[in-house]
Amino acid sequence: MKKTALLIMMLLVLIVLYSVKADEYLIGAYSQYQLRYVDEDDVDDKFTTLGEKLKEAGFNAASFSVVEEDDVSNKLATAIGRFNNYGIRS
Repeated sequence: MKKTALLIMMLLVLIVLYSVKADEYLIGAYSQYQLRYVDEDDVDDKFTTLGEKLKEAGFNAASFSVVEEDDVSNKLATAIGRFNNYGIRS
């Protein structure tokens, strides 16, 4: 029984020592950004500002919701491009 408990403890220690670095996980609160609510005229400015704010807050990723086909062609490409400038993955 003591050998089994010792073995389990050693395995737990090894798992902790060889775990993935924390910066590879998503950082920050999860929020789904819906592209359909962004005006066509402000797409570039909105995502540049949002990218700056996410970077300042320490986020490293963002999630988008795509409902309409128009969201993919213009808004999603712009958002990914602007976020990439700040190191935010989408």
